[in-house]
Amino acid sequence: MEERKRNRIKKILLITVLLLFALCSVGALYTYLFLTPIVISGESMYPTLQDNEFGYVDHQYFSKKNLKRNQIIAFFVSGNEDYFYIKRVVGLPNETFHLNSVDGNIFINGEKISQEYIPESIKQKTCSSECVFADQDIVLKENQYFVLGDNRENSHDSAHGLGLVEEENILGVLKVILGDCSSKTCNFGERNYRFISDWKFYS
Repeated sequence: MEERKRNRIKKILLITVLLLFALCSVGALYTYLFLTPIVISGESMYPTLQDNEFGYVDHQYFSKKNLKRNQIIAFFVSGNEDYFYIKRVVGLPNETFHLNSVDGNIFINGEKISQEYIPESIKQKTCSSECVFADQDIVLKENQYFVLGDNRENSHDSAHGLGLVEEENILGVLKVILGDCSSKTCNFGERNYRFISDWKFYS
């Protein structure tokens, strides 16, 4: 009876170990295939993202095809494929985009959209320096996106000389911030993971 009980416990432990190994393997494979590690450089996405923070960008094909407004993406500009930008999507393909230079309000197809992810004081500084596409209707073509940095007066983005972003140049969507790399090595510190979902950031 005792022998049978011991054998049952051994089987349960073996199955548990195998399940854990399988889950770790799947997680590692997913990370290898679909996630790209990134380190934030600069303050163009402040206060949402901090300089030297690190996390992962999801570069699955479906994530590009289903981009939503307010998601944060990593992308490059044609001719400079070695340098990636991190910005927020504010205008989607086939939309009519309008940026008001006075107060930073954004209108999509004539309707003002919410920008709750940044304080009003920052939004009003969107065009404190010259805005290329301000005070005019911009019709985004198929596969074109309008992007802005959250630090509106200190961001090289679609409104400040970077131009519209083509879908083929998008690496993926920022999914999680893990910690910071302000020292020689990256560490998690005391901060919890911050999972990225639309414009909401959880800590």
